[in-house]
Amino acid sequence: MRAVIVEDEYLAQEELRYLIEKHSDLKIVASFDDGLPALKYLQSHNVDVLFLDINIPSIDGVLLARSLHTNTRHLIISPPPTKSTPQTLLNLK
Repeated sequence: MRAVIVEDEYLAQEELRYLIEKHSDLKIVASFDDGLPALKYLQSHNVDVLFLDINIPSIDGVLLARSLHTNTRHLIISPPPTKSTPQTLLNLK
């Protein structure tokens, strides 16, 4: 399965990549530290899994997820939740 990481913190992105490569059969095909280039890539490439931070530059992770019209399975990596986080995540569809 093909995966993409969207995480603006370099160390978090590298740790996630390491864990995915060590403990799964997923192939990381791209990684981004900014939402806009990630969106452009995802509009023209099919991936199975998207590891997505909510707080990223350009467009936030929730808006990026809403903008995708694919069958990508999303995994959202969130900072500590706020009161609005659960409702925001429920409204992704």
